[in-house]
Amino acid sequence: IYNPQGLQLHSDPQGGLLDFTSSVDGNYSVRLNDFIYKGGADYVYRLTVSTRPRIDMVYPPVGKAGTNAKFTLYGRNLPGGQASDWKTKDGKVLEKKEVQIQLPAGDARAKLKLTDHLDPRRAALDHLEYRLKSPQGTSVATYVGYGSESLVYETSGDNDAPEKAQTLNVPCEFVGKFFPASDKDRLRFTAKKGDIYQMEVFSERLGRPSHAFLLLEQLTKKDDGEETAKEIGKSMETASTLGGQVFDVSTRDPSLRFEAPADGDYRILVYDLFNSSSDPLNVYRLSIRKESPDFRLAAYSMLPPPVSTNSSPVFVKSPTIRKGETFPVKVMALRRDGFKDAIDLEVAGLPPFISYFPKRVPEGADSVTMLFRPSAKAMDWDGLFSITGKSKVGGKDVRRDCRFADVGWSSYDTQAKSAFSHIHVVPSAPFAILGRENTPVKVLVDDAKLAESAKKAFEAAEKASQEADKKAIDVQAKLKTPVDAETKAEQELAAKKKELADKEKARADLADNRLKTGKEKLVLAETA
Repeated sequence: IYNPQGLQLHSDPQGGLLDFTSSVDGNYSVRLNDFIYKGGADYVYRLTVSTRPRIDMVYPPVGKAGTNAKFTLYGRNLPGGQASDWKTKDGKVLEKKEVQIQLPAGDARAKLKLTDHLDPRRAALDHLEYRLKSPQGTSVATYVGYGSESLVYETSGDNDAPEKAQTLNVPCEFVGKFFPASDKDRLRFTAKKGDIYQMEVFSERLGRPSHAFLLLEQLTKKDDGEETAKEIGKSMETASTLGGQVFDVSTRDPSLRFEAPADGDYRILVYDLFNSSSDPLNVYRLSIRKESPDFRLAAYSMLPPPVSTNSSPVFVKSPTIRKGETFPVKVMALRRDGFKDAIDLEVAGLPPFISYFPKRVPEGADSVTMLFRPSAKAMDWDGLFSITGKSKVGGKDVRRDCRFADVGWSSYDTQAKSAFSHIHVVPSAPFAILGRENTPVKVLVDDAKLAESAKKAFEAAEKASQEADKKAIDVQAKLKTPVDAETKAEQELAAKKKELADKEKARADLADNRLKTGKEKLVLAETA
């Protein structure tokens, strides 16, 4: 930003936010450029200049489901806002404003009502979109999460050192800060053998540029009272291959499942690997909760492969097909806490001449590709359709609405040759049929050749299995031969020993008989 005299007032090399208050009346100007001064027709940007409210953070970032809780908004141009003690990392003082927000309870937590662009990693979470209205306009959206446990806040004391770890009663929702720079938080709790908890950090998914690290230790005491720590778990991320580049739900937020190996005390260490500069807005949430198996559904329309790996694929596909064509939609089962049951899929909003399959996510499967196909009697049609998943959770029948990824725009990394999508999460997706047209090209599968190929593959597999079984029998026979020989030798040795023992007994008996006979003859001679 330049003042009326052409002098630079503010700048941001990272494409973020400029918070500017004019000191005098006049004409101000803004200059924008690519960081390395590149450009072109596909270098699109959007610049917003506004006096409407801006929410930098809602604190705490989580509330207990079903409560009408008090939250504090921190930001700029907040109607009725007051100066706060919180500042941005560049020293700007933030305003604060307290608000009451009603959080949903029960199955309503799984329903998202979102209107703004949302990172896919956050789209997989249950949370509420919140906006603040003012005469100057409505703020961009901020998000409030909800959990099932009570909130615990980081104390003002120093909990960096192991001996100063803050004590928690679990389960709970812990709210802390990675502040100041290089801050490390240590927490301890007591558990009984067999207790199972899910531990999950929320930081990157709160919009923070962080990479949290989570370490769990078991504490024991020696006879002299000295406390020792043993590492029993750690995590640096929650990886997932679901969703690809369109609906990527993997995150740098760590998580782990903890089962107490014994009664006693345990200690948690959590810190931000990227925390090299002080940022008071670097808030995080650590959820320590009992396991609660459940699921969510997410979906996106699949794309054909790119024509060339050197050209950026565009993550926008028309949901319009003709008779004879098929529209594929990938449905992801976001399973939680070990939920493995099958999920039945229902589609609403389609006319009867459109069929779809499969209609179930199998037990343990993470996703299926649903194929939507118009019949030969299809007519022109367009509209919205939605997907619902049904299953049993905790012995109870539940329904979960599917969350669709509606692509707003995409960006392309020329070095990695990879496209990244920016999506809106919507409850239903558009679809259209051109019933008056037939597809100009059909790809058909020859069932006879397919069956023949399958038969040959089966026969080859069966032959390979038989050969493997024969080799296994031969190997067992070879391994058994020395054992049989050793057994036979032991039997022969035992027989020889018995034979010698019998001969020795016979000789002893013969000697005894001869001695007895001699004595008898001697007695007879003396008598005569």
